[in-house]
Amino acid sequence: PYTDRLPEWFGARDVAITRSEANLRRQLRRALNDDQSEVLDRLRSGRGQLRVDELQTVGEQVDHFLAPLRRGLTDIARAGARAGGADDVGPAALDNLIDQLAAYVVDRVRTPTVAAIEEADHDDREKILEPIRSVYRDFRNIGLPELAADALNEAFAIGFYDSIDAGTPVLWAIEPRTDPDPVCEVNRDRTDLNQGERFPSGHVRPLALPGCRCLVIGLD
Repeated sequence: PYTDRLPEWFGARDVAITRSEANLRRQLRRALNDDQSEVLDRLRSGRGQLRVDELQTVGEQVDHFLAPLRRGLTDIARAGARAGGADDVGPAALDNLIDQLAAYVVDRVRTPTVAAIEEADHDDREKILEPIRSVYRDFRNIGLPELAADALNEAFAIGFYDSIDAGTPVLWAIEPRTDPDPVCEVNRDRTDLNQGERFPSGHVRPLALPGCRCLVIGLD
């Protein structure tokens, strides 16, 4: 029965994450530090009243994080595919995840940065820099570790799901060591779906919901 293989599959995921997590965090920290330096340099070098249009565009910031995310997540997605018996993972789903994560990182640092600039009632540029440093520091120390853990789990789940042939019966398997999200429990109870069909949550495979460490498995 498939339940006998759950420890094997979740164990393969844990090994892959252990190997990849420190590297992904390091690459994202480096990208975040570079982005912070770019923001501070632009604001420091300006004159007069602070303006939001002195910042790089949202698209430019998002592009800055795409490469480190791709480097950090491609290998673990491939590990997920191998755990499911495939040689590699298709690029589409992983590309979507990387795009979403890069946009999320930028939103987490850009939104409070823009607010700080818009609320400034002075032209003392040095005075505005410390609150912006705090924005980046808080995300680097708190938000980034959580982001990396969720991203690695989702990338593995993508690769594992991609290894299942279309039309194969599937089940939503909950990591037995976690306290699952109620959404995941509802998905687990749906047992009449095939690969490519959506679970009650509206998703075809696990995604990084808080507490979600699930896999969708194929029933050969």
